[in-house]
Amino acid sequence: MIVVISCAGSKAPNAGRLLTPDGRPVQFVAHPDLMEESRIEPNLVYASPDAQSGFGATWRERLAEYNEEHRRTGGNPSDLLPAFQLYKNRIYRDLAGKFGPENVFILSAGWGLIRSDFLTPQYDITFSGLAPDAERRDYGRDAGFRDFNALAEIREAVEGPVLCIAGKDYLPIFGNLSEPIDCEKLVIFATNDPPDVPGCRPVRYTGKGGTNWQYRCARDLIDGKLEV
Repeated sequence: MIVVISCAGSKAPNAGRLLTPDGRPVQFVAHPDLMEESRIEPNLVYASPDAQSGFGATWRERLAEYNEEHRRTGGNPSDLLPAFQLYKNRIYRDLAGKFGPENVFILSAGWGLIRSDFLTPQYDITFSGLAPDAERRDYGRDAGFRDFNALAEIREAVEGPVLCIAGKDYLPIFGNLSEPIDCEKLVIFATNDPPDVPGCRPVRYTGKGGTNWQYRCARDLIDGKLEV
């Protein structure tokens, strides 16, 4: 089974950052031009993932190269954390521990669909309508994102099922990125009405809903209490 869970806003304080050619740390946001002056930290460079990095590639391409270099040599000069360690909530680490990092994927508003052991820098990008304008990504309108799709890269090996635990704001991107996967795809939901995600079967979560229901659902999955 493949488990997909949406990302979280709270990141580990020791999470590393990619650096500009002159050594300045980068903070990734959806719209750097909309950063409020009062929230700008002078020691940081603000950029979107698909902006040019100064290395002859976009930051997304730079991150892919960084991970490839890490796989070849084990190097990690910017001290980036694997995605399952990037987010503060323990549930990401517990999912990776239960099912294996290779079977847990993160649905990231900044980077797309990434494997949980993918080295990931600090970023503040979300689909939440409550976030500041600079951090909020509109999936239907922000066409400049070239999302990673790590699940599609291994689609021939995926037997399924693929289980997605994510809020409604993250389901459109999951539906699009999971489209190439030819197996049973289940979308867990906690709202009154089932979501319409093409190619996916909605499954109602019968546990406690409300804020952060995804984490409770993931915990039930780990503990063998989730009925699918």
